[in-house]
Amino acid sequence: MTLIRRRTSIPVPTVYAYEVDTRNPTSAAFILMQVVSGNVATDSDGGYEVHQGQIPLHRRPPFYLAAAKIQVQMTSDPIGRLEIQNPYVYPGIPQSACLISC
Repeated sequence: MTLIRRRTSIPVPTVYAYEVDTRNPTSAAFILMQVVSGNVATDSDGGYEVHQGQIPLHRRPPFYLAAAKIQVQMTSDPIGRLEIQNPYVYPGIPQSACLISC
């Protein structure tokens, strides 16, 4: 996700920490990440109850255009990889919750 955020214009939240094992102080799997503003396409204009999970017709062209622009960025040139050392060490978050080896 960091690579996509740094090398494209695709909006990607920063993931600060995560834990998939429930044997942690919260007793739950979690992802601690940045808030991304916006709406889920199927929740627009009345939500699921009105549209049964379908994107409203008048919202489809801009939705599909945005999805196509993202797809082009993801499939154009190889975007490589990043070498990041210990970026996810935060006070109060157990080391086991670090995204990469801390």
